Amino acid sequence: MLFVRKILSIVAFALFFIVLWSCSAARETTSLMTGKEIYADETYQQIKKNENRLHAMLSGKFVQYNNSSGDYKTWMVNGGKDSVVIYFIPVGNPAKDGLWLYHYQLMTSLPNEPIYEAFSKLEVIDRDTTRGIYYEAPDDFNVPIETLLQNPKTAFESIDFDKLELSKVGEEVLYFREKALYFTGESQFIQKDPNGKEYGYFLKDHYEVRPSGMTYNTYYYNENKTVYKASDPDKLIKMAAIRGVENKGR
Repeated sequence: MLFVRKILSIVAFALFFIVLWSCSAARETTSLMTGKEIYADETYQQIKKNENRLHAMLSGKFVQYNNSSGDYKTWMVNGGKDSVVIYFIPVGNPAKDGLWLYHYQLMTSLPNEPIYEAFSKLEVIDRDTTRGIYYEAPDDFNVPIETLLQNPKTAFESIDFDKLELSKVGEEVLYFREKALYFTGESQFIQKDPNGKEYGYFLKDHYEVRPSGMTYNTYYYNENKTVYKASDPDKLIKMAAIRGVENKGR
C-alpha cells in the first residue's frame, strides 16, 4: 500500500509539472516546490519535447557547492557567513515568447543585492540540440527576490523581451541531449583577458544538467585556444523547483 501511494504521489506530481510547464492559462504567483518528487526521474520524463524538459530541469532554487577541497561542500563566502544561492525563474508565456529564464544569484545575507542577473532564452537547433542565448538584465530592473517569487506576473510585467540587449560578452550555451534526463552544455569562446595575464585569453563554461541540479566548470585557453587551466567543478544542488509564470512580454 505504501508503494502504491508513493507511485501515485510521483504520478500526480509529474502531471502537476506537465500542467505548469505546458499550460497557457494566466498565472499570478510562482510556487517553490520541495520534496523528493523534484528529483524524481518520473517527474521530468512525462514532459514532452527535449527543450521543455531541459527548461524544467534548469528552473528552480539552487545552492552552490564547490570542490576546491577535493570534496563538494557548500560554497561559503564573506568570511564563512554566507552561502551562494541561485534562482532560475521561468518567465514569459512559452506559447508566445518562447522558453525564458531569469537568473538571480545572491549571498544569503544580502538577498536583494544580486551578485549576478541575466535573462536567457532557449532556442531549438535540432532534435537533440538547444541553444541558450543570454541577455542583459535592464539597469532599471531592481525587484526584490521576495517580490519576484510572490508576485512575478507584476514584477516581470515591465520586461519586453524584444528590447532586451544581448549579453555584453555575447554569452551563449549549446546544450546537447545525451539521454532523456541528461544534457551537457558548452559555451562559446569568451574573451576573458586580452593580455592573457591571469587565466589565459579565452574561457569556455561546461555544464552537466540532471533533475537534481547541474555541475559546471570553466576551462581557460591561451591565445591559440589551447587549454591553459581548468577550474574546480562546482555543483548547483536543487533545493526547490519553480513553476512557470506568464508575462505579457510583448
